[in-house]
Amino acid sequence: MSAIDDDIVGIVDIEDPDTGTSSLVEIEWIGLDHALEGPRHKTRGANSTSIDAFVVAETTSGRRGYLIEWKYVEDYRRDFLLDGNDATRLEWYRASYAASSFRSERIPITAWFYNPFYQIMRQRLLAERMVRNGELGVREAKVVVVVPDDNLAYREGITSPVLKAKFKDARTVEEVVLAAIDQPGPALACLSPSTIADAVRRQCGNELIEWSEYLEDRYGW
Repeated sequence: MSAIDDDIVGIVDIEDPDTGTSSLVEIEWIGLDHALEGPRHKTRGANSTSIDAFVVAETTSGRRGYLIEWKYVEDYRRDFLLDGNDATRLEWYRASYAASSFRSERIPITAWFYNPFYQIMRQRLLAERMVRNGELGVREAKVVVVVPDDNLAYREGITSPVLKAKFKDARTVEEVVLAAIDQPGPALACLSPSTIADAVRRQCGNELIEWSEYLEDRYGW
C-alpha cells in the first residue's frame, strides 16, 4: 500500500455485519448493506457496481478506503453504453451523480457512459457514498486503477467525445477524471504494476516477491 500513498500507518480489518466476518481485503466489494444500484441489489458481481479489491487503511489524516481495480490488458472502444431501454440504468445513478463531487452542472451524466469512464464514475460514486455514510469509519476514499505504463490504449483512451471536448488539455483517462471533479483530493490514481513490484521487493518477504515476479512473467509488463 505504500506504493499508493506514503501517509499510511496501518491496515484495518474490514468487518462485514451481514456475514459476521472480517478480513484485510474484500473482493468484489459493493459497500455495506447494498450496492449503488439500490436496496434490492445485495449480491456482489454482475449487475452491481463493485470493485476488484477493497482495503481500508489508517493514515496520518484519518481512515481511508482504497477501491482497487486491475486493468492489465484492457482497452476500450468508443461504444456508447446507453440505448433506448436503459432509462432504469440512468435512474440508478442520476441522484448520486447530482450530489457528487463531479462537476454535474457542466457535464451531463451521459458523458460518462463510455468505458473506462463509466466504470470509474460508478466506482467514484460508490467511494463517495462510503465517505458520506461513514462506512467502516472511512473519512476519505480513493479509486486506484492498476494499469501498466505501456498499456497506452487504456491510459490514453479518452473514449467519451463530450469529456474529450470539455477537457482538451487532458491527455490521459486519469487527467480527465481529476479535471471533472471539483475537489479531486485523493479521488483517483492510476498506478503501474512496476511501482507496486518495486515496493514489494523493498518491503515484503519472499512469498510476495515470488508472486510479484509471477505477475511480471505472466503479463509481460
